[in-house]
Amino acid sequence: MFGRVFGRAPAPAAPAAPAAPVRSLAETIEDADKRGAHMQAKIAACNKELHGLKQQLARTRSPAQQNLIKKKMLAILQRRKLYERNASQMMSVATKMESTSMAIESAEMATNQVATIRQQVGVLKDKTAELDLDALEDAQDDLEDLMGDVDEVHEIMGRSFGMDEVSDADLDAELALIGEEDGLDLGEEFDGIEAGPGGVSDPYAMPAVPAAAAASSAGPVPVAAGTAMPAVPAASGSHDAYGGTL
Repeated sequence: MFGRVFGRAPAPAAPAAPAAPVRSLAETIEDADKRGAHMQAKIAACNKELHGLKQQLARTRSPAQQNLIKKKMLAILQRRKLYERNASQMMSVATKMESTSMAIESAEMATNQVATIRQQVGVLKDKTAELDLDALEDAQDDLEDLMGDVDEVHEIMGRSFGMDEVSDADLDAELALIGEEDGLDLGEEFDGIEAGPGGVSDPYAMPAVPAAAAASSAGPVPVAAGTAMPAVPAASGSHDAYGGTL
């Protein structure tokens, strides 16, 4: 009764069928490639049939048989055009899907690169925040001061302690004093040396033979000209350089 007055409640709607899962780009591209390859195989089969019918048409002399063969060839041509159009569509779909896939991969790569860059920028900021430029400059200044101190220490260690510097004048005075203490005149030390050939003093010349030693010898001892070395006596017997008998 109430149903006739107020109407019946609507029947509950049937649950919607679950949506089919979306195929990935790789699967879609694979399906398009398979479909295109299948169409290419059918096109090749149509060409093979057309080739056989063409040879059969060339051998047939009956007009009726020729018309029948031509009708078959027209039907095969129509199928081949359909296959070619379908193959072209599949090729176009595969190309678009591949372009879309490459674009998505490029976008994902760019997203990963941006995320990596942001992460590294944060790390760099943290590392930079840990650095104190003022402290670094102070450390550099301290290092320069320490290096200067080390140089100064080396200079101090290289000094001579307890030793007076001696000048050329002091050296000459000291040599003169030593000569006076030893009874030597350093200025006249080589005055008694005879001059050698050419008027140059010969520091290696032998002294002259004493007169007394020459008189006691058996005979006069001739002296070679230009030298201080005595000559060998002409008499028998050996004599030394001063006339003595050996």
